[in-house]
Amino acid sequence: MRQRFAFYSLRLLKSAFWLLPALGFVTWAASGVGLDWALSRAYPTKKAVQLTASPSPTVRVESINVSVNQEKQRSTVVVNTIGSSLKTLKFEFPVSDDEQLEAAIAQELGVSRSQVKRLIRQSVK
Repeated sequence: MRQRFAFYSLRLLKSAFWLLPALGFVTWAASGVGLDWALSRAYPTKKAVQLTASPSPTVRVESINVSVNQEKQRSTVVVNTIGSSLKTLKFEFPVSDDEQLEAAIAQELGVSRSQVKRLIRQSVK
């Protein structure tokens, strides 16, 4: 009786020894096929998100540095701000005349030309 029990338990161990790797391989292959199928499916997408422009945040201007390039008729403006997450604003204008430049900066920042005149520092190249 004991030999018979040992024989059956040995057979069970041999079958379990080969069954577990085979079961693992089948699971691995099925998961790969399932993953490929899921990733290759075309999912319907929603329409693209359209952002609407919100009013520009109020910023306090510390200084306005202007670099005018007379040859290219372009001006680079760097605006340094205080108390805002926007620390530096950089603009480029296709003008080199002082009056037009002040008007363009005032329009872009939403302030008066007199305020721009008070804060502007200009260098000419």
